[in-house]
Amino acid sequence: MAKKNIKIFVSCHKPSIVVNNDIITPIQVGTALAKNKIPNILYDNVGDNISAKNRMYCELTAQYWAWKNIQADYYGFFHYRRYLSFADKKYKTNFEGIVCNKLNDKAVQKFGLDEKTMHNLIEEYDVIAPNEVFVGNLYWQYCAPTTQNKRDLDFCLNYIYDKYPEMKNSIKKSLKSSKSYICNMFIMKKEIFQEYCNWLFDVLFAHEKACKLDYYDVQSYRVSGYLAERLCGLYLKWLKEQKEVKFKELQRILISQTDDSGVVKYEKDVCPVLININNKTWLDSLVLINSIIKHSSSTNNYALLLNDCGLKEWQKKYISRIKISKNINIRLIKNKKLAIVKNYQDIAKELNTLNKIIILSPNCVVNSDIYELYQLQTSASVIGARDMHNIVKFGKIKLERQEAKIEKLKPYSQLSYDVTVLNLSSIRLGELQSDLLPAEWCVEIDEHMNLEEKLYAFAPHYIYNQYYTSRHNPKLIAYHGKIKPLNNSMIEGGDIYWDNANVAGLYEECQRCLSKNYKKIRRSAYDTLYPIGTLRRMFCKTYIKKY
Repeated sequence: MAKKNIKIFVSCHKPSIVVNNDIITPIQVGTALAKNKIPNILYDNVGDNISAKNRMYCELTAQYWAWKNIQADYYGFFHYRRYLSFADKKYKTNFEGIVCNKLNDKAVQKFGLDEKTMHNLIEEYDVIAPNEVFVGNLYWQYCAPTTQNKRDLDFCLNYIYDKYPEMKNSIKKSLKSSKSYICNMFIMKKEIFQEYCNWLFDVLFAHEKACKLDYYDVQSYRVSGYLAERLCGLYLKWLKEQKEVKFKELQRILISQTDDSGVVKYEKDVCPVLININNKTWLDSLVLINSIIKHSSSTNNYALLLNDCGLKEWQKKYISRIKISKNINIRLIKNKKLAIVKNYQDIAKELNTLNKIIILSPNCVVNSDIYELYQLQTSASVIGARDMHNIVKFGKIKLERQEAKIEKLKPYSQLSYDVTVLNLSSIRLGELQSDLLPAEWCVEIDEHMNLEEKLYAFAPHYIYNQYYTSRHNPKLIAYHGKIKPLNNSMIEGGDIYWDNANVAGLYEECQRCLSKNYKKIRRSAYDTLYPIGTLRRMFCKTYIKKY
């Protein structure tokens, strides 16, 4: 018996990992509105289509396109991050379904997403749907959000009751049910799919024509997609009641990582540097990136991995405009496991194609070629900077009590996480030996480390001398404490920071932040001297000009 022609379309609006088999086919939704086409997939803006209505119809533009342009025995619809599990085994789920980290070969095998397993199961049934989930009362579940209008659903229901009276009792019963089918996911035999599309788009087009949507905001304008999800659930329940329809329910899968941005692979002669960036540290991070670029050598290759830990869209665009030479690669990734520097095993596992990596904190500035640090020869698996800030805190303990504390806490050998070089190959083998970087590769600048005032003199003589020597010609500076170059340009090492910030666009933004932070410091000092609600404050407001 010949195999049936099964087409399951995966709706995508950005590049995503998709199972590679003949059944599953990715399609870009809203292609008519997109700035760029996703390469090597189908597009919903060719032939008979409603691609330009994607902002209203959401993923239904792919469903309409398949209905009008594709011939198959079975039609199915998934999302780039939602699939159905074809495995015999039942897995633990939440409201979103089975949570899967990534759609790799292991996941394909686990969830039966290979062609043979899918063919065998699909051809046994007329309709396959995801398991029902608890939604409370379906009618009020739609009406409750402020972005959804009760009159839209009422129109559709009344239209169905008038034109398709055979479904009225089933729909009224389903509306009171506490469970429903969600996410617009299903697989249907051709005849059933054709009937369903005729019914669904008849209702939605009638609604679009009759109801005024001009004043709907961006979220509310997705009304046709919102309605379709409820109507799909109602239709699937009606199909399930038909005795002649072979109906099957499967578990849903939610994929956490949908693209390959977390997969990092470079040649052996590339120096990879990882920097974790969020919306508060992005400006310091840009200065750090510029310092790496500025001191790079044209004979070496560099790969800057910028881990997005909460960047805003406009900040991402700013990063994308950084000018680089051909031997430097900048890549924006998003991986929560890489954000915790001390979790060496997790980092080694996530970056399984790399043998070595440098991790820098955003509060650093490079003053030499970072490739020198990458080439540093050592047998240790973790090489880090000495935690000078911890030594400062430790030095406040009275001398006679220090010896016992030193033996217990070993403060002089503790590592900071400003600069870390990880030998990932050794870490994967279970080796976690640590070693210290040369002092010049991390000179800490802090208001509590002012050598002129001898606040640093309590450190052991050999550490003091190393720091004193390296601070005059540092290869890397880490700024600590409340006073930093962005709120006081005159601090020690501030000239190096501002020298690297002196590029088009970045310098002006740094100056703006400097002015803003300086005002905050002045205001904080004012509030300390003249607390709100005191007579001193009232006197100042009355007799002194506005501060």
